[in-house]
Amino acid sequence: LVRLGVPAVCYTVLGSDATGEWIRKELEKEGADLGLVINENCPSGLSAIIVEQKSGERVIFSNQEANERMKIVPEKIEGAEWISVSDLSGNWQGILDEIMKVAHGSGSKVAFNPRGKNIQEDAGKVFEISRKCEVFFINKDEAIEILIAGKTQLDAQDEKYLIQEIKNGGAKIVVMTDGTNGAWATDGEKIVFAEARVKKAVETTGAGDAFSSG
Repeated sequence: LVRLGVPAVCYTVLGSDATGEWIRKELEKEGADLGLVINENCPSGLSAIIVEQKSGERVIFSNQEANERMKIVPEKIEGAEWISVSDLSGNWQGILDEIMKVAHGSGSKVAFNPRGKNIQEDAGKVFEISRKCEVFFINKDEAIEILIAGKTQLDAQDEKYLIQEIKNGGAKIVVMTDGTNGAWATDGEKIVFAEARVKKAVETTGAGDAFSSG
């Protein structure tokens, strides 16, 4: 967002280590406002990704200790025009409830991009929160997981059906990505599709986060 000229404040938790310092410096270089970054005496969030070159299959090892220490201070986010939420760990359900309470009280719009683990742990909660969002970002596999949790049958190969079913949950706008197959979006009245700009990728972890970041 900052690269697009939109002022943005980062609200996250970093550890007091070399990784945390590196992340801070990279964000500072981009011009992000770090006034809400919390420093904790723990390792910063970090992932190690092992990719099998032929198949593209991957295994991810991650340390989410810093992320799990996230706490929302309502006064710090009240009045924000937009609140973009992603990559929550720990008591993520409680954090989402707190954010939605603040957003409802101050008129903030919320964009939500859940972690895959959030959906695995509590798909119903993710779908519940999506109803209160201005924009809800998911990928195709996540849409299927959410719908399977509440339905016995669905057409998993029909992207228009999937995104419309997610939209019927209540989010104002739903955006669904599907890797090299492109992305769909709907506001309930029409569905639009954008082709992917296909590049040779070594590993695609984080592509959805980058897509939803602006």
